[in-house]
Amino acid sequence: MKMFGHRPVQKQFANWSIFKGDLVEVNTGADRGKQGTVKKVLRKRNQLLVEGVNLKYRTVKDDENVEVKKTVQKESLIHLSNVNLVDPKLKVGTKVSWGFLESGEKVRVSKKTGEVI
Repeated sequence: MKMFGHRPVQKQFANWSIFKGDLVEVNTGADRGKQGTVKKVLRKRNQLLVEGVNLKYRTVKDDENVEVKKTVQKESLIHLSNVNLVDPKLKVGTKVSWGFLESGEKVRVSKKTGEVI
């Protein structure tokens, strides 16, 4: 089994329907129901960095005084399977399918309302 640091490497998802800048909703865990914008996508690890979700306390050095450390909250990575894309019409999480416009452009389509995302 291949390792990434001390973690085993997961098989990468082939078809991603979530990209940087999308609005997503968390569907499991302590932050269930929270919505945020995707700030970063790590495809090799199947993880996302979502604004305002999965906050963890980190100890960092203070900019003004080097000897002093302070505790701040930062976003942590969340697995792709724990989020859903938000439907623009209903403003709730939904599953996504792919479709084509008349111009031939490939687009994401909400399974709840059929709206183009």
